[in-house]
Amino acid sequence: MKLRVLLLFTVFTFGGVFWACQQVDNDMWECPDILPYFSIKSIESINLQPSQSNNNTFEEIQEGEVVLWERFFIRFAFEADYLARKATISLNGSLLALSCAPNGWKGDKVGLDTLYVRTLSDFNENFVAGDTINDLILTNYYTNTAQGLMDFTPLTNYIEENHESVKYQVFDMKLSKGPTEEGAYAFDLIYVLNDGQFFTHRTEPVQLK
Repeated sequence: MKLRVLLLFTVFTFGGVFWACQQVDNDMWECPDILPYFSIKSIESINLQPSQSNNNTFEEIQEGEVVLWERFFIRFAFEADYLARKATISLNGSLLALSCAPNGWKGDKVGLDTLYVRTLSDFNENFVAGDTINDLILTNYYTNTAQGLMDFTPLTNYIEENHESVKYQVFDMKLSKGPTEEGAYAFDLIYVLNDGQFFTHRTEPVQLK
């Protein structure tokens, strides 16, 4: 069920789901009942890897399945409420003419202060159980091809880019280095907003080598 919900969510967010607009005047269009902002309620995640199938780009990593750490990444998604009614756009704006964006397209109104990723077990000679491993974390907003695994950037980029407003309801995270020993690894995410709210989430264990 979690996989189904997350994958449906990413289709709605990034798959170009738009609704018809109503014309207000010659160059302005009103999107009926669109809620442009979102408010984070909680965080979910799923462990993914490039698929061996031609039908899907990525697939969920099954419990107990051994995965090369370079092929592993985590997709996080916010469960969210949507805020404010009606979004009016100009035909000169970034949205498609005669169409309306999905709920939450303008991001959240609070912004990100910082986030932390902690390992639940000894990872390598520099990071043991309970340590924050932000220095090992790379992020991407949404990875839709196997080649996209090369597009991840340092976690500090994500924090800076989302400081004023969290831009999207999905983001991906991967490791820049692998563990010293093969084993099951899980991580705690602590996501801190500018207003002091924070959200925690523990990922499902994944068997890395």
